[in-house]
Amino acid sequence: MFSIDFGMIMLIRRVFEGQWYLRRWWSFRLGDSIFLPIYAYFTSRLFNDAPKSLFENPCWHRSLLFGGVFFAFMNEMRAVQGGMLTLTQVLKPSQAYHTLIFGPMFYLVLAPLPTVVRSRWSRDKLLALAGFVGYVVTYVVDTFFNDQTTPESF
Repeated sequence: MFSIDFGMIMLIRRVFEGQWYLRRWWSFRLGDSIFLPIYAYFTSRLFNDAPKSLFENPCWHRSLLFGGVFFAFMNEMRAVQGGMLTLTQVLKPSQAYHTLIFGPMFYLVLAPLPTVVRSRWSRDKLLALAGFVGYVVTYVVDTFFNDQTTPESF
């Protein structure tokens, strides 16, 4: 899923924007490329013997999907208001796609988290949590400490 998302963003940048570029974001370099696949792999291993009561609740899934879409739009508004991005940059096809796909990706990452937390301690649980925490750290670094987020800035 992560490689499909990356491929779509790069295709949109090349076809619609006429350029290839990667932003200097740690959440992509380490988060999407290393930490999220680690989290996804070890989380899937935990699902075999973990309690699934919350995961089976439809309200949980709807709330997460709605929360992810809401969070994506709030994040973009914060980026524009904070001067990190301009409105023109937010409306670029690749950025618009990234904002739209954020909701489903937010859901895919957070939906199984209670199952991971409630599972018994094991190497799989430790590595799944390490992947999740690693991604969160890269997101925090990008959100609060990275001032070079647009292609025009480097």
